[in-house]
Amino acid sequence: MGKILFYCEASWETGSGHVMRCITLANSLSRFNSEIVFLTNEGGKLVIEKFADFKYQIIITVQNFNISEEIKNLKETLGIDCFIWDSYKMSVDEVEIISQNIYSVIIDDVYLLPYYPSHLILNQNIYANKSRYVTAGYTEVLDGSDYVLLRESFSQLRNEKKEISATVKKLLLTFGGADDQNLTMRTLEWLESFNAYSLEVSAVLGSHYQFHEELKTLLSNNRFHQVTLFNNVTNMAVLLADQDVVISAGGSTLYELSCLGIPTISMITASNQEMLVQTFEANGMTISLGNCKDLNKEDFLNTFRNIINNRVVRRELSKASLKLVDGLGAIRVASHIIKRLKECTHA
Repeated sequence: MGKILFYCEASWETGSGHVMRCITLANSLSRFNSEIVFLTNEGGKLVIEKFADFKYQIIITVQNFNISEEIKNLKETLGIDCFIWDSYKMSVDEVEIISQNIYSVIIDDVYLLPYYPSHLILNQNIYANKSRYVTAGYTEVLDGSDYVLLRESFSQLRNEKKEISATVKKLLLTFGGADDQNLTMRTLEWLESFNAYSLEVSAVLGSHYQFHEELKTLLSNNRFHQVTLFNNVTNMAVLLADQDVVISAGGSTLYELSCLGIPTISMITASNQEMLVQTFEANGMTISLGNCKDLNKEDFLNTFRNIINNRVVRRELSKASLKLVDGLGAIRVASHIIKRLKECTHA
């Protein structure tokens, strides 16, 4: 129902997380027969065309464009009914102007603005605190892990009785869409010092990974472990569900792993991941390696060995994780938006 416009961007500096979660919500809204349009940059276009379940109209932004004017024009020319904003590029004035003319949704997990005049705020984080938002009288807030935006495949593959293998054979590395610190390569190098037995290592490379040549050189040498590279994985749920342990950046992938109950070792790769990783660790859902900038080979290997040699710890990590996310958050959010759009239509 209705025509819905998303604004989000992707780049080497920011990664692709904003665009990926918008794609997930767009896919759910499409199942309610909503028509989806994306306003994004070239990096976002690349991600959308690769990962979206449906073919969406894409409008490319120009540098230093005026977003409130752009939305006003698109409302008039395309008949936009709802605007969903997932970006750190916003101001109170812009949100206020846009919200006067259209049903507006802000996806926010960093409490970016001092005041939110949008109609709806979505904060999917486990530590989300509704009381921190200063809002207009009409603003609603959907907060917490019931609203985590995961693709449908995660709920389909979720197994609450997941068996934890006695021996870790399959290990996956995933450090986001960009991995600008090349943690993939650093971790693979360190893993060569673990020689108790050979592992099947899968390394996921995102759409903005820029170290392919260096990684190719590293892997051209004889390796103790069997390493397989995956570029731009379109069905991450299937790949993750097949793993015994995953080493991950501390972003939204942690929610995907939680839904599937995969024992996880996490690294903080950006400041906005600190609270998420700390909260997951405090609730027994991950083992944290701390900030990747402070991590050394010895500490990494000690933690890694402790996890893979302890089935009880891995079983407890899986059990705690499965309690957090059921994989139905995107449908809940989409249903809420559609309900409000119907009310606006009938008002």
